[in-house]
Parts: sequence; structure tokens; C-alpha cells
Amino acid sequence: MKISNFFIIKVYKIKEVLILFFLILQIFSISLSQTSIGDLHYVSAKFQSPFSVYAVDMDNDGDNDIISGSSTDTIAWYRNDGSGLFTPAINISTELDNIRCVFGCDLDMDGDIDVLSASKNDNTIAWFENDGDENFGLPIIIANNASAARFVGGYDMDNDNDIDIVASYYAKIVWYENDGNCNFSSQQIISNSYSYRLCVSDINGDAYNDIFTYNINGESLIWYKNNGNKTFSEKTISLPASHENCYDIYVSDVNGNGQMDLIASFKVDNYYGEIAWFQNEGNDNLTYKDRITIKYGEFERITACDFDDDGDADVFSTRSHDRKLYWYRNDDLSFHSETITSNLSEYIDILNIDIDMDDDIDIVVSSSYGHKIVWIENLSMEILSQPECKIICPYENTSFSIKYKDATFYKWQVKKNDESYFCNIEDNETYHGAYTQELIILQPDLLMNGFQYRCYGTNGSTPLFSDTVTLSMYDDNEPPVLVVKNTNLYLSESIQTELNINDVIDSLYDNCSYVETILSRYIFDCSDIGENQIEITAIDGSGNIVIKTAMVNVIDTVSPIIQGFTDVVEFFTANSLYIIETDTCDPVLYYDNCYLASMSNNFSNTESLKHIEFPIGKTTVSWTATDNSGNTANYLCDIIVKNTNDYLVSVY
Repeated sequence: MKISNFFIIKVYKIKEVLILFFLILQIFSISLSQTSIGDLHYVSAKFQSPFSVYAVDMDNDGDNDIISGSSTDTIAWYRNDGSGLFTPAINISTELDNIRCVFGCDLDMDGDIDVLSASKNDNTIAWFENDGDENFGLPIIIANNASAARFVGGYDMDNDNDIDIVASYYAKIVWYENDGNCNFSSQQIISNSYSYRLCVSDINGDAYNDIFTYNINGESLIWYKNNGNKTFSEKTISLPASHENCYDIYVSDVNGNGQMDLIASFKVDNYYGEIAWFQNEGNDNLTYKDRITIKYGEFERITACDFDDDGDADVFSTRSHDRKLYWYRNDDLSFHSETITSNLSEYIDILNIDIDMDDDIDIVVSSSYGHKIVWIENLSMEILSQPECKIICPYENTSFSIKYKDATFYKWQVKKNDESYFCNIEDNETYHGAYTQELIILQPDLLMNGFQYRCYGTNGSTPLFSDTVTLSMYDDNEPPVLVVKNTNLYLSESIQTELNINDVIDSLYDNCSYVETILSRYIFDCSDIGENQIEITAIDGSGNIVIKTAMVNVIDTVSPIIQGFTDVVEFFTANSLYIIETDTCDPVLYYDNCYLASMSNNFSNTESLKHIEFPIGKTTVSWTATDNSGNTANYLCDIIVKNTNDYLVSVY
């Protein structure tokens, strides 16, 4: 409640702890998350022909770094600062010829990441040991007879808790068993077929890693099932008759049922490029299910992950035909194509991993002819914490807060009691932070009881709305507790004075934190000298009122001011007495802030010396001015009377 035409001072006290049961009103929000593609970030813009890239935490600092291998013989490491910014290339090796694949894993089980490589021109499978201080020595050769080596990876193939090596080269898919001390067996042949790429995954959940690939002509998909006894059984996956060539494969959970499915890219009818998926039916059965997309041109590389965090796998593909990178968003097995970028050429490798450590999956690609490694940020906008309903006392400052991930714009909205729609909030005397993740509400009154609020965030995609929350006012029926006291109020030289409300309040308390106090009177002057009764009114935010009376004793302690024409006055007379005929010896000015009661002197006890007789000689007169409150002022004047006979001159 606001009272006009009164002296109002807002008094804030510590709020009593309110033990309340909150009824949380949660209204269904439009969506829990929104995902869009962010900017293109360069890891390297000058690395020559980066044929293979791999991401792993090389320096144990909690973020994923990138290693790359090039056809120009360099294996390099790019250190991530944690936000997706990378150092220039740190060379691990230039000893091998035409690197076709790199892989990072703790091969020697000493707690740091080592590097595997497959190099084509020198037919070599090798590894580089990390000494624990992120230094790498010369390549340690696993095999130098891996003709035209194309793939290498580190996986536990025999379930003995150490990392074995899987590789492919001309006419061979092989693995090298680790004895636990990084002593590797000779090659153990899985197949005498040739494949550029392998996909290793325990697709049937038997705790043993299987291998998926396609033959060199791409005419069939092959599953090398791990039998668990260091042997593998070959299983051909049936394809539609129109599928002629396979370009790439990947394993991910396409339908979100908890089982890994197979994804592959093909040429179809010698014309179209198609990405299709094969459903894991259980019992070691993978069945062609449906195409994900079909386009003119060929899809070279694919990867898949739950990019938008909705429980199923989305697919990403590169196409050198139009130099584009595509995202196929999985919406209940209906895939919607989005072009991510067309700024690169000749995509060679693609992978998915969290680069900027914001708990969503980003995409990394390498461009051989473009000599670039880039990553594309996942702006997986979501609400990490929702605002909550508030029950407060009237005029109590409060706020609503929300925490978005990857939102770049925020806006709070309000729906008032008499409106059926939400309107945007602007910063003003009531609202602060309308464009931030915290809306501050200053001194909301009872008219705002029941107002509803929500926030929406966006990063360029569809706005993501928060829950709708309600601002409720505590039902307060208790008046303030007011204890008053009498006070003395002293007048000043300016005739009137002003009462401070704290001078008459001994204590003030309310179960809510906001109280307005009103004085029935606060200006006093000379006419009020003595005791005056006033009223003090305390009103809390709910309109509860208490009125108390107090006595204000107005006191005047200001003395009058007096002065004269001069401090010494001389008179001459031929007689024994001199009578002052003027007011020359009277004070010139006398003043009081209130009312002067009397003016007198100690010689004649009169208010004037006019007509008063003075003897010959010096007389000191003391004047005293007294006001109605008894305050006095003094003034001294010397009156000297001389006989003229004393000054006559005789002439002879």
C-alpha cells in the first residue's frame, strides 16, 4: 500500500524465516532441447594433406586433442586448450612414408596415450610410445610387410584387458596380439580380403569385439564375428541387388533400442549415392532396414552419433562431389537433411567427439586437398536448470533464474492476471535482467500476485521455452510490531526543524521484510515549543496497519544576538550629571530565532538609556537579552561623562 501526501520512509528489517510448503506449478514446455550447428573452427589451415584424424586426450588435461597423419609423411598433435582452440602442430614423427591412418590409445597401459600408425608407401604398421612427458621417440615397428597399409586401431580383441592391434592392408585383415607388455605376436590373419576401412565394435553384446568392413570392390558387407577363442567367423550381410559399391561403414544405435546397428554408404544403380542402415535383429542378424538418404553423387565418409541428444543416432556424411558436409537428423527414423558446410574440398576423414568439453558431440573433418582440419560445433541448446515458482512477501525483492546450454540469446516474458498471452519484458524500475538468464524483480506489489513468467533461449534455431512459473504473494494478516519512544527536538537558527522518524521509533519488526512508516507530522517551529503528540503509522506490504503515539518535546537552545553602535561613548557636561537624550547607547540590533522576551541593562533596569542620568566618570553598562525559552545574550558598553570645566584654558 502506498500513501501519498505523507512523509514516507521505507524501513527494511531482516525477514523472519517462513516455513512454507510450495505448490510448484509446472506447465509443459515446448521442448527440452534444440540442436543447431555452430561455427566452423579451424584446427589447422595449413597441414599438408591430412589423410587421417583421431581425437583423444593426449596430455591428460581432461579435453580431447587431435592427432593427424598426412600423405606427406607427418604425424602431428594439436593440443586443445579446453575450449576448442588448438596449438600449432606438434610433430610426433616424419619417419614414415604416406600416413594413411593414425590412432591414439594407451598401448602399454602406463596411463598415457600412445600413437599407432599405418603408412602406405613403406608398408608399415608402427607405434610411438608416449614417455609420460608427452615426448615421442622413433617408431616401434609392428610390421613392415603390411603392403599398402590403410587402417590400424587398438582394441582388446581377446578380452584379456590389454590393447591388441587390428590392421588392414593389401589382401589382408589381421590382428596382432599384445602379451600385456607390448610384445606383439606375428600377424594373425582374419581375412585375405582387402578393405580400406574397418569398423570394430561388440555389436552382439558378447564382450568380444567384432569387425565390420566391405571388400575392395564394395560389393558386399562383411561381419567378422569374434568367436571368443582368438578366431573369427566370416558372415556376409545381404544387400539389395541395386547396391553396387560400398564406400564406408559405421556402427551406432539408429533406432534407439539399446542395440548397435550398422550404417553404410553405397552407390546405387550406378548413379545415386545412398546411406542405408541395417537393423540389429539380435541372434547375430543384421537386416537391411531402410535408406537414410539418397542423393546424386557419392558419399565418401560417414559417422553417426546421437548429435541432438534425443536417444537415437544421427548420421553425418561427406561428399566431395559438391564439397558439402551433411547432417541427417534422425526423427523417429525419418531423416532430415541439413547442409553443414561447403567450404572444404576432398573430405578424407570424419569423426564425432566432444571438442569444446560442453557435454555434447562435435564433428571433426579433414580435407586433403584443402589442407585443413576443422571442427564444427554442436550448439545443442538445452535447459540445464529450470526456474522455480516463488512465494514471497509483498515488496520483497526476488528473482527467477534459468541455466541454458549453448543459448546465445535470452528473453523473459510475463503473463499478467488480466491477460491471456505472454508479452516481452523490458528492463525498467521493476525488472532487471530481461535479456539474461536471471530476471530480478524489485519490490513487487500485491497487484503482481499471480503473474506468470517464462524465458526463452535461442541460438539461431527454434526458441526453447522454459517452464512457466508463478509469482505468489504470502498471505500475510499480521500487522507490524511497532515500539515508539518520546524524543526531544531542538530548534535551529532557521526557526523550524524536521523530525527524523528514527528518533521516535524504538523498534520495528514485521514477519515480512517490507514496512512503510508514516509520521502524522514532521515539521516543527517556534510555535511548537514544549510537548507535542504525534502519530506513527507502520504499514506492511499486505496493508496491515499499526498506529502508535509519541511525544515530541520541542526545545529552543539558540541564544539571542545583540550588538551596539559602539563599545565606548563619551559625553561632556558642565554639570555633575549628564542626561542621555538619544538612543545612542542602546543596542542597535537584537534578534532571536523565536521570540525575544526582554531586553534590559544593569544600570537602570530599563530597555533604553534614553533620558537616563549618568555621573561624571566611566560607567560600564551590561545589556542582557532574554528569549521566551530563557536563552540569554550579553553586551557591554562603556559610557564616559566628562566635565567641560576641566578642559577650560585661561588667557593672561
